[in-house]
Amino acid sequence: MVALDNYTKKTVRFTDYVKQGESTMFDEIKIWEAACATCAATTFFKPATIMCGGVHRMFVDGALGTNNPVNQLWIEAQEQFQPLPLEPQIRCLLSIGTGRPPVTSLGDNVLSLMDSIKKIATETQETAETFHEMHQTLADRDGYFRFNPPCIDEVGLDEAGERALVAARTEAYINDPDCKRSMARFRDVNGQDESESNEAHLPTDAFRRTLYRK
Repeated sequence: MVALDNYTKKTVRFTDYVKQGESTMFDEIKIWEAACATCAATTFFKPATIMCGGVHRMFVDGALGTNNPVNQLWIEAQEQFQPLPLEPQIRCLLSIGTGRPPVTSLGDNVLSLMDSIKKIATETQETAETFHEMHQTLADRDGYFRFNPPCIDEVGLDEAGERALVAARTEAYINDPDCKRSMARFRDVNGQDESESNEAHLPTDAFRRTLYRK
């Protein structure tokens, strides 16, 4: 999970394993506290206050800059699996988006321009596309998948009444032939694991392999 330190505005990566050289400041953080920190969206929730190393620290949602935390994930993985190159060690990286925004112009007045800048700051699809381009060999061997329904980004965080719209568009997306083909390839890569005895192949829940979301 990632969040922003409310004081430094730096990205903090919450993990549940010991890392060499890391401060013990975050050792006492509970899972639900980290979840509150990564969900503390500005204007909707107050910053999450967490006791770290005997002092209270405040964290907010990491949407500005890390709304799609794939690059933070990559950096974290590189640190843990060095000195060997990371990409050959990856079986599959799965990204589940929160909706592709519609393509619009920047606008011709101050208000619409400011709204466009805000959307750009929290846009996740562009980050995903850039990551894909930078790791093309990983994607070409079906080591990276991105599933992201279109036009759901227009539904605000406070619009719980639009769940039917989200459900309908998501259903239409997963029934799209291109999406079905991508899901079939994903299942081929991750749908079954070979047992240690090589006697059977047991089906697994593919989405347990999700490494990041957004």
